[in-house]
Amino acid sequence: MSRIIGILSLAAVLAASCRSNFASRKPWSFAEHIGIAAQRSGKECLEIRNSFLAPDSPVRLVNTAEPQTIEKARIVSRDESCRDPNAPDPELQPYAIGLDQTSAHGFAPVIAIVNYGAGWEEGGEKHGGPVAADLDGDGKLEHFRSCASAEGIHLTVWTGQPITGILRWHQYHYLGYDVTPDCKNEEVDLRSGQ
Repeated sequence: MSRIIGILSLAAVLAASCRSNFASRKPWSFAEHIGIAAQRSGKECLEIRNSFLAPDSPVRLVNTAEPQTIEKARIVSRDESCRDPNAPDPELQPYAIGLDQTSAHGFAPVIAIVNYGAGWEEGGEKHGGPVAADLDGDGKLEHFRSCASAEGIHLTVWTGQPITGILRWHQYHYLGYDVTPDCKNEEVDLRSGQ
């Protein structure tokens, strides 16, 4: 009898532990898990609204140029030399990243996702279509896009198709030289995003 009580007590403790761990998990955050990777100070860098990324954390890089491609990288360390002095958001945190192989995107800024799920559709690499992924685990695919403004680019993530779907993440990257603007209002109007 005492053995049964002991087993029941252990089961109750484990059940309470599982409930508290499940309840304490925050939902996946687009703001904390997506940033921009670009070359700065002769290295690959990431700026993101997250100050708690551990070294060796995996990073998925999405190049939005057609055909869209995916590359893998890892967090090396926090690195102040990766901070963009022109970044409009003071909450962006700088990290050095290491690519798993030689970069195909060259010096172009790309969307960087940390703590990503497994539901990736690598359409750009395999089928010539856009890359898509269910980033937040809600069963709906997110898509990736970029557009140019006068001196920079706007990188965006959409649930559903870009422009007509729901804008979930937006970040501006200053290039420092003139480019031909091609953004639509929906891509730069922060009120339309979440």
